[in-house]
Amino acid sequence: MERQCVKTDKASGIVNDANRYAIETVGDPAYPLKLFQRVITVSLETMKIVRALPRLDIAEQEPVGRAQPSRQPVTEVSPEPVSFDMATAVTQALRGTED
Repeated sequence: MERQCVKTDKASGIVNDANRYAIETVGDPAYPLKLFQRVITVSLETMKIVRALPRLDIAEQEPVGRAQPSRQPVTEVSPEPVSFDMATAVTQALRGTED
């Protein structure tokens, strides 16, 4: 929000005013606030989507730099392929439902 304050450059005398810029280009003095609100909304909706995603289990790996073969082979294999539809997950997250 510091960038939105009115500043005058001492050397050049140029006034940096985001509100004036918004009025001149968009025609709305509240544009910077509305833009900020939209960014917050996108962040919140993204959090809902991420929370609705199924858990992703990742097997532990050796730290980088140790090129040793895995000590335990993977023995568990899902009998059926798991189907995941991102569009459905996003829609459910936005609706707040799980089908």
